[in-house]
Amino acid sequence: MSLDENRKFWEQAWADGRTRFHRLDVNDFLVKYAPTVFDAGDKVLVPLCGKSIDLLWLCQQGHGVAGVELAKQAINEFISENKLQGSWQDQRFQTQASRLSLYHQDFFHHEGKYEAIYDRACLVALPSELRKRMAEKYSSLLNPNGKILLITLKHDEGSGPPYSISDEEIDDLFGNNFKIDFLDRGPASELRLVEVRKLTKLN
Repeated sequence: MSLDENRKFWEQAWADGRTRFHRLDVNDFLVKYAPTVFDAGDKVLVPLCGKSIDLLWLCQQGHGVAGVELAKQAINEFISENKLQGSWQDQRFQTQASRLSLYHQDFFHHEGKYEAIYDRACLVALPSELRKRMAEKYSSLLNPNGKILLITLKHDEGSGPPYSISDEEIDDLFGNNFKIDFLDRGPASELRLVEVRKLTKLN
């Protein structure tokens, strides 16, 4: 799948309301592990953020947060539903409180430097040919010793998204540039298993 095909897929998914991945509650694993994975005041990047309220929760914990999303509809709904005040400048919506920035762009074109990345539904949303590129992009955006709170899925449902990601693929994607610590595992449903890891960038 090309980047353009990936963009069109997700834009159409939001337009059609095919967003079962969206959750109304803050992710339990984020609440449980953010205090140990992220340091106080870390600037946290959230790729393919959709309209996740995890963004607001991270801000409430004192983090600077940057969410990146392909679908403009998702960003507009997030701004409207949460009554956010701010302004657009080019591709970025900056909230008045300044702690949260939203970028309407392809994540592979995003630039910046961050202390941390929170990935709940990004890697599992990408086909295999784009996951390697995403792992390389993560490494380029993180400062030395930067951390990733990575939440992935395992299932036997065949195609995705969400895609099933094996232990071997995690090691292949991140093993050369990151120290990988397994944190937790739990059922997402009867057929899907959630896995949580902390990744620390090597100098």
